[in-house]
Amino acid sequence: MTNPLQRRDVLALLLALGAGSAHAQKYPATPIRLIVPFAPGMVTDSSSRIIAEGLAQELGQPVVVDNKPGAQGILGTRQVAASAPDGYTLLVATNGTHAANSSLFRNLPYDPIKDFAPIGLIGTAAWALVVRQNDPARSVTELLAHLRAPGKNWHAPYFSAASQVCISLLNALAGTSVQAIPYKANGQALTDLLGGQVELGFIDIGTALAQQSAGKLRMLALTSSARSPLAPGIPTLAESLPGYEIISWSGIVSPRGIPPEVASTLNAALRRVLARPEVHRRFATLAFEPAPGSEQAFQQKLQADHTRWARLVKQAGIEPE
Repeated sequence: MTNPLQRRDVLALLLALGAGSAHAQKYPATPIRLIVPFAPGMVTDSSSRIIAEGLAQELGQPVVVDNKPGAQGILGTRQVAASAPDGYTLLVATNGTHAANSSLFRNLPYDPIKDFAPIGLIGTAAWALVVRQNDPARSVTELLAHLRAPGKNWHAPYFSAASQVCISLLNALAGTSVQAIPYKANGQALTDLLGGQVELGFIDIGTALAQQSAGKLRMLALTSSARSPLAPGIPTLAESLPGYEIISWSGIVSPRGIPPEVASTLNAALRRVLARPEVHRRFATLAFEPAPGSEQAFQQKLQADHTRWARLVKQAGIEPE
C-alpha cells in the first residue's frame, strides 16, 4: 500500500511534468500583450494596432494592445522592463522612450539599451508644423516673422519627447522663444490647438492632413529632410532652417533575456506583416513608412539614435528634468 508521503511525491511529479509540458509548448501558447506607452489616437498607437492584428494572424494567438500612457512613455516602458522575458509582454518602443528620454530625464528608471532586447523596427514618420486655419501666417517665413516680433507670447503643446524637441529645436535654429506646454496626451493638445489655447504645434502628418482637409488646421512645414509624397506641396523646415530634421520611429522590444528562438519567431512574423500590401496601404493613411529589418539592425539603430537624440536635445537647449 502506498503511504501518504509517496502519494504526495507522485502528485508533485505529475504536476512538475504538466508544468514542464506546458512550458515546452511551441511559442506562442497564450495571448501576447503589446504595451503602447502612449494614449490612443497617436500614430504610434494606430500603427501598433495594425501590427498587432497582423501578428495575431501570423502567430495564431491574440495580440492585445494595452495603452499605458504617462510621463512621456516612461510609465509603460518601466512596466515592460520589469516583466518576465518570455515573449508574452512586449513594448512598442519609440525614439522618445529609447533615445531622447535618456537625455531629457536625469533619473530615468530604466536603461533603454541594457534592459531590453530588440525585436524589430516597425516604421518611421515625420512631424508637421501646424497653425489654425484662420491664422494669418501662410508660410514658415510669415510665421517666423510673427514669432520674432515683440509684444506677444507664443505657446505650443508637447506630449512626447519628439514633439518637445521639435519645439525647442525651432527656437534654437530660428531664434524664437515659443513656450513648450506639457500635455499628457495628443488628444487634449490637439483640442487646445484647435480652440486657440495654444497658437502652433507639431503633430503627425496623418493627423495634420486630416485636420487640414477638414478646414481646421494649416500645415506649414514638415520636419523631414525631404518633402513627403503625401503632401508634395508642403515644404520642409530645413528649407527655411538648414539643419532642421526630426524623424520619429517605433519598433518592438522585449525585456532583456528573451529566448533567442522566441525573438527570432517574433522578428520573422513582424517582417511578414510589414511586407503585406494592405499594411503598406493602411500605413500610408497615417503617413507612416514601414521599415522592416533584423534584430541586429534594430539594435544598431537603438544605439545610434541614443547618441543622435542626445545631440538633438543638446542642440535644442533642453535642460534635463
